[in-house]
Amino acid sequence: MQMAGHTCGEECTCDNKWTFVIDVGKYLKLGKRKQIWRDNFDTRDEAEAAAAVLIEKIKQGKFHIETDMLFKEYVDVWLAEYIKVTAPKPGTIRIRKYSIDKFLSFFNGIKLKKITEEMYQAVLDNLKEQGFARGTIKSIHTTGRLLFGKAVKKKLLNDNPTANAYILKEDDNIINEDEEDLQDLPKFFEVEELLRFLDSAGEKGLFMDEVIFNVLAYTGIRVGELVVLKWSNIDFEKLTISINKTYYNPKSSTVNYTLVRPKSKKSKRVITVDPALIELLENHKEEQEKMILRLGDGYYNKGFVFTNFNRHPGYPVLIKFVPK
Repeated sequence: MQMAGHTCGEECTCDNKWTFVIDVGKYLKLGKRKQIWRDNFDTRDEAEAAAAVLIEKIKQGKFHIETDMLFKEYVDVWLAEYIKVTAPKPGTIRIRKYSIDKFLSFFNGIKLKKITEEMYQAVLDNLKEQGFARGTIKSIHTTGRLLFGKAVKKKLLNDNPTANAYILKEDDNIINEDEEDLQDLPKFFEVEELLRFLDSAGEKGLFMDEVIFNVLAYTGIRVGELVVLKWSNIDFEKLTISINKTYYNPKSSTVNYTLVRPKSKKSKRVITVDPALIELLENHKEEQEKMILRLGDGYYNKGFVFTNFNRHPGYPVLIKFVPK
């Protein structure tokens, strides 16, 4: 091991730092010389301590020759394998690609092995400074941990730069005593308000407004679950609605969509509903059957409950067209 550093004393104010160099070849029996450099230590003691830890890892076989791949090269390999092995939902793939794009803006031309804990932490801090929501940063961080964790498992890296990373918390608990900020309070109908609203939807609403609002109000299902409900999900005798899928359509295309399973097992559920809601659904089914009879083969009949009735009749109604 070689050591280089200060020449004017450890307490000097110059910019010199301590560096150590370890000849890895003699430990790993590579047959060729391979050196590992570590720098930026403030004192000789710090450099020697870090060198001792590294030498011990080498002796224990826990140190590997790191890859020279660029980060942008590695993420392509990682994403292809991730999709092949885990078969994620389209929405998950979209999230991973979004996160990768964020990392590429920082690490694009940098070698994978050169990315340090400090560099990775700086990315999370920068995203926070840019105003990204905490949930978005957590999602990006999850992708980062998957990326670098796999690199360590594949012995492309020795250390995981995400190991000690954290997301800065918001100062949400601090209140300005001169202000009353009510913007973040959730808005809910009281029972009487909801009933008046549903009555109004029935009297003045457009086609399907009444049945859509009633289903949403009395089941609590998400809009993505609503638009892909099929008649087979509704048991008119047992008064239940089964939820077993949701809707993925990032480009808002009427004819190009994907049915996906709910995020968790708990999202699959059977909901018992009021007879009055079942009656509304029965009436809506009768109206739909008249449309199917009139249009014949021009109706895309896949059994969806809430469908387009003008252009592309029979296809699930787009989420953006569900009244809000």
